[in-house]
Amino acid sequence: MYSFAWAYTIHNNSVIEISLSDYDLKVWAWDPVDHVRNQTRIHGASIGINGGFFCPAEWWYKYCGADNSTSSERIVAGDIFSKFRDNTGERWILWVNADNEAIFAQNNNFYGYRWNTNKDKLNEIFYGLWNRPILLDKWVDVVQEYTHLIDAKLNTTPTKAFICTNEAGDTIFMWFVNIQYLYHLPKYLKETYNCYYAIWLDAGRSSALVIDDKYIKWPWRKVTDGYLAVPKPAFIEQKINEYTLSKTEILAIKKLQDRFIYEAQIRNGEEYLEYIITTIDWFEKSQRLYPLAKQRTILRTLKKSLSQIENIDTSYGFINPNN
Repeated sequence: MYSFAWAYTIHNNSVIEISLSDYDLKVWAWDPVDHVRNQTRIHGASIGINGGFFCPAEWWYKYCGADNSTSSERIVAGDIFSKFRDNTGERWILWVNADNEAIFAQNNNFYGYRWNTNKDKLNEIFYGLWNRPILLDKWVDVVQEYTHLIDAKLNTTPTKAFICTNEAGDTIFMWFVNIQYLYHLPKYLKETYNCYYAIWLDAGRSSALVIDDKYIKWPWRKVTDGYLAVPKPAFIEQKINEYTLSKTEILAIKKLQDRFIYEAQIRNGEEYLEYIITTIDWFEKSQRLYPLAKQRTILRTLKKSLSQIENIDTSYGFINPNN
């Protein structure tokens, strides 16, 4: 087990533990599909993984349409996305409410499941994703309830993907473990990570994991939805204040500063304005990427170092040729 400075922990190189006090947990849903890393960049997430099963546009999935769609419900910022259903009344959902607290809700005995857990909380889910089977319900192993849904594929691959929460609902565990049989997974998650609620995630060719803008697990295909861990603004600010620039980074900032000063001296009028607009656009895109302390600290220091140039645009740290 080893920890990172970004308040998540990776256990046994395969299970990510995330504190909801420092991260906002989100679900993204794309129509029809997108790369996980692209979604982490759009949302400024430090971690992104693929979500539930969908029907890839490949000929061997023709039995389900092969159209990159899914029948799963996805709840994104309170809005429900589904190919067939307009509510979650027949399914189970694991994710977070508007206060970023992990909750689990299920209703209506879908596929014979008999528990109706937290059915009065279905409307509280702000970000959510359906997938089956349920692994743990209040620490209880319920996989046996889904024997008719567990095919050979789920037991032939040793990689078992999941997402679970602790009892307090303030910590999430997710990614995968290497267990041959799905029936052994609930007990392992309960005993190893004290999971309270847990559901299965899609694996196989759709498996994708991005950490700090790098693919740890590269998917064979684009996917239709996934989970994101987005650092909270206060947490980002804390890490920026804690970060110490290296000598190499200080030299790189000095080179960038000299370059901006040089461009300011040789450009004027429309040519310089075009240069400024292009550079500002690059900075905007850069800051929208994964919000790492290192990156944000470098950008903030560069902006401060450019204050020696007259007519600084206070939003970006560039000369404003219109002043």
